[in-house]
Amino acid sequence: LDKDKLAIVRRVIRLRYTLLPYWYTCFQAASVSGEPVMAPLWVHFPRDTRTFALDDAHMVGPALLVKPVTAPGATSIEVYLPGSATHDVWYNAKDWSASAGGQQVSLSVSLDTIPLFHRGGQLVVKRERVRRSSHLGYRDPLTLIVALDVQGRCTGRFYLDDYHTHRYQAPERDFALMELTF
Repeated sequence: LDKDKLAIVRRVIRLRYTLLPYWYTCFQAASVSGEPVMAPLWVHFPRDTRTFALDDAHMVGPALLVKPVTAPGATSIEVYLPGSATHDVWYNAKDWSASAGGQQVSLSVSLDTIPLFHRGGQLVVKRERVRRSSHLGYRDPLTLIVALDVQGRCTGRFYLDDYHTHRYQAPERDFALMELTF
């Protein structure tokens, strides 16, 4: 890889590591409910019939919408933000601009763009400090991304165990599962 492409790969890996607490929480929920961690939009928006035919975007847990750029040399893409204009809001993770649900938005993209939207009303827990492994960042500070809904509210979950043992299972049940509300 040339230097520019290597920098892009590093940024994507860094984003992945910052979201590990959220991924971990999603996987814990999936282990209990069976709901997929990554799902088509219609799984989370079954009343929005426009999501039924969409196969070019997906949700990561209940809070994050990802629309991969798949066309070579693309400079813009269209992203459908599910829901309704009166009840749903989406925040572009790049600049935190808000857009109402139930509409298609156009985004400028480049090789290093990952269109990512935070769903209003959903709280996401991250770790912003960059580390070489998740183990090294276990005790690092957490960052709460509070994406307010149209009523100014937000909820989310955060799951944490020791990352290494099976003590989260019975009989120890050594873990923390928090419901967070703003």
